[in-house]
Amino acid sequence: MTCALCNKFQGKWNLSDTRLRGMNRHRIVPRFTWEEMQCSATSCYSCNILISGCRGCFSQHGIEESEIIHGILRFYYPTTLDNAVKQEASKDLIFLMKGGRRFEVQLFCTEDDDCPIPDSWDYIPVSRRTSPRTDSDMAIVTIKGWISSCIVTHCTPECFCDSPDNPPLPTRVVDVGLDDDSVKLIEPKGAVRAKYICLSHCWGLAQIITTTKSTLADRKRAIPWRSLSKTFRDAISLTRALGIKYIWIDSLCIIQDDARDWDVESSNMAAIYTNGHLTIAATMSANGAGGLFRDTPDFEVSGNAPPSDKNGKGEPYRLFFRERIDHHIDMA
Repeated sequence: MTCALCNKFQGKWNLSDTRLRGMNRHRIVPRFTWEEMQCSATSCYSCNILISGCRGCFSQHGIEESEIIHGILRFYYPTTLDNAVKQEASKDLIFLMKGGRRFEVQLFCTEDDDCPIPDSWDYIPVSRRTSPRTDSDMAIVTIKGWISSCIVTHCTPECFCDSPDNPPLPTRVVDVGLDDDSVKLIEPKGAVRAKYICLSHCWGLAQIITTTKSTLADRKRAIPWRSLSKTFRDAISLTRALGIKYIWIDSLCIIQDDARDWDVESSNMAAIYTNGHLTIAATMSANGAGGLFRDTPDFEVSGNAPPSDKNGKGEPYRLFFRERIDHHIDMA
């Protein structure tokens, strides 16, 4: 059984009823209040599951229920779909919070789990559980797998992934060393070729470490670990974990108070990023203190669905809730 509120969670819609939002095709159903869902949960076991999963996510991310203004259900579809047929979509609960914040909860099951609840929902999106930390060993293995797949399958000349195996190093790169005490800036002499990683980051308002005319010699001797921002430390650690020796960071690899150096290096910036083995984008950090890595836990809700008859036993279910993982920048 489902109620009028959670019955909207069925989520099989004709694509002509969807619209594009940024990089996603989506459909929104009417909004609801958290109080309405709590009220429904007293008599609707499906709403009770949604409440339990969302509360678990709220607790993990320090969200107070009193901060919720209202919620909406959103269904995301692949943008590659081009025909007006009913398709499966991801199912998210989006909560609008006081202060303009937004928190999106994604519901899914895994391929190993049967989810017989509820029939009127049509289906439960299938996904895989992710590592609870984006810097875990499991996450590093995943990144290496993505890079390997990219190298093997994205090999056409027009593809951005088609960079040289061992490109010429930029004028300066940071040698990540073997440990935190061996980081330094180097200026390769001659046509030195090797893989390197680039960092794309937001400087923010707070002062971050830079290379200037007066500090260049010091940077080439050593860069103290404690002097690096959290984002820089995370990027260097990730570079080491991926087995790459060098990383290019603009504030360290361009002499900031040298106009001529800026002219030369800025004109080469497109080639620097193009030739990089990988670009790390610190998109979740507004400044150097934000770092790269995040906690990405999920919350499990399991139990037995209501029995189909008085003497029967309901089928077991196992669902997962997590903050939505978005691989694109959404346009509000």
